[in-house]
Amino acid sequence: MYGEVGWRDLKYDMDLRLLRFAGRLFSGGVPGDRWVMRVMAEGVEDIKKGKRVTPWWKRLNQKIVFYGLDAHITKGSDWRQHVDSKIAMKAHGEWRDSMIKKGGEVKKTMRYYCIKDKPYYEWYLREDWEKKREVFRIRTGQAMLNNIKARWAGSVGELCVLCRKERETEEHIVLECPLLNKERKHMLKGLRAIIGPRKWGEFLGMALREKMAWVLRLDGEIARMGRKELWVEVFRWVGKMLYARDRAEERRK
Repeated sequence: MYGEVGWRDLKYDMDLRLLRFAGRLFSGGVPGDRWVMRVMAEGVEDIKKGKRVTPWWKRLNQKIVFYGLDAHITKGSDWRQHVDSKIAMKAHGEWRDSMIKKGGEVKKTMRYYCIKDKPYYEWYLREDWEKKREVFRIRTGQAMLNNIKARWAGSVGELCVLCRKERETEEHIVLECPLLNKERKHMLKGLRAIIGPRKWGEFLGMALREKMAWVLRLDGEIARMGRKELWVEVFRWVGKMLYARDRAEERRK
């Protein structure tokens, strides 16, 4: 979900606050400048001499080393910019690494169709339209369809709750299930308006997983095409399909 909403792990925000405050101390940007600068200077000397320092100083020094910061930057604004960029680089690197399995294989779930350079808040989450929760779920691999539930709930089979014929996957719900043809027709009509007739032929010849990357705007090339209002309409129908699936599951209980 980090990739979809742009959140960072809490530990990075805590480190950011610590290092920003240290920058204010370095530059004398807090009340009692002379006293603060003197304490800072003494602390730096103690670290250089290997003397015992307070836990705060020790933690600060560890973070400077961990993020590879240049402690010689003394101007407050420069330090803040330096800290922000280094922490962002570390956080984004950890986020990208989390998407890759050991051995370099990309995880095979919906959220990894498109590996972004960095996590950021997706535009569609700002839109005021119903069912975007369902779109968020499927784009982040949290749709909890029967193919996933069957792994940890033995009483749940993998068959689609609507047609009861095929294995229930993201691709089946959005692109195959015959009981969702009405919603799918509207969704594909919107997608065709975005990608145009030339690429539409290419889309029809794709495998299901490649089609899903286009439908959910997770393919880098497709994500740059079309106006946002057209994509909202496509996403709206994707959300309606997932919503219809959930309602069918509730009725069966």
